[in-house]
Amino acid sequence: MRRLPRASLILVLLAALLMAWTPSALAGGLWPELDAPGGFTALAEGGFGGPRDDIRAIYLTGASAGDPAFMAQVYDLVANSVINAVVIDVKDNSGRTTYPSQLPAVTAIGASSARIPDLAALLRECEDRGIYTVGRLVVFVDPVLCGARPDLAVQTPEGRVWRDAGGAAWANTYAQEVWDYNLAIAGEVASLGCREIQFDYVRFPSDGSLSTIRYPVKQDLRPAEVIEAFLSRARQALAPYGVFIAADVFGLVTSFSSDMLIGQVLENVARQVDFVCPMMYPSHYALGNYGIPDPDKDPYLTIRTGLTHALARMRGWSTAQLRPWLQDFSWRNRYGPDEVRAQIRAAEELGVHGFMLWNARNVYTEDAIR
Repeated sequence: MRRLPRASLILVLLAALLMAWTPSALAGGLWPELDAPGGFTALAEGGFGGPRDDIRAIYLTGASAGDPAFMAQVYDLVANSVINAVVIDVKDNSGRTTYPSQLPAVTAIGASSARIPDLAALLRECEDRGIYTVGRLVVFVDPVLCGARPDLAVQTPEGRVWRDAGGAAWANTYAQEVWDYNLAIAGEVASLGCREIQFDYVRFPSDGSLSTIRYPVKQDLRPAEVIEAFLSRARQALAPYGVFIAADVFGLVTSFSSDMLIGQVLENVARQVDFVCPMMYPSHYALGNYGIPDPDKDPYLTIRTGLTHALARMRGWSTAQLRPWLQDFSWRNRYGPDEVRAQIRAAEELGVHGFMLWNARNVYTEDAIR
């Protein structure tokens, strides 16, 4: 792949503008290899800034990514399959980073961990092997931040930290300080060499006693506008690092024109990111969705229907790539090679060549991807 031109002066100017909030530890942290990409980057051949459409990834927890023996198996899988990328937790649902963050705002509240002892070394190893890296950053589910700063949490009418049906605390989606906290982490991860930042839980709460939610700080914006504003800020903040931006959305966001009460509208998200990543696990669709008696028993038609809707809505105006999360786990029905391949085939037939496989235990059906 030929070397792509870089707008170096623009990046330097943007970096200077962002120094007001970017920690001093990152001031000299633009990864030099971004100007000399290796054998695989997310840039499409033919021009600066175009994301590739063939990124095929597996998801890795921080514990998996930090285990050299496990990563040896990942490298072997990549070398002998269609997989060419990994999605690595860099801040997960626990509210902690998976690597030793140097950001004062993170360390001050005990939100750093060392599950990945040396994230920079891991990212460089992946780069050397031609593996594209995505950093998954959970945004608004954050029990650590909410515990340390309840004023930044979604609250109950009594002023206590509100929790969803699973007991998780949510940071205030409207609070600019919450935005800046997460974007500082994203910037740190980008400075260590990650090619893409993928924002997960970039939405409002979806379950629990929603009618009792109170927001101590609230903007005069609709929920979908709040999510779009956050992603717009993310794009501006991360521009100096040359990374791509992705956002995870509910699977049915591809088909609903409303925000599904969580602030996610396909068009709003697609305007701000390079990759829209619908979580299209067939087991998560209700019986009868799309007119399919049991979507979990028909993974091909479920994926094909949802992606067809999304492609029709994005055609002609959006530069974002669709890159769905696909199911590689068994929940209501057993999933094996046929079921995983059916999802991949449904996407491929529509011209969607990139995908990500989700398995919370990081155990993947190798026969489906070799």
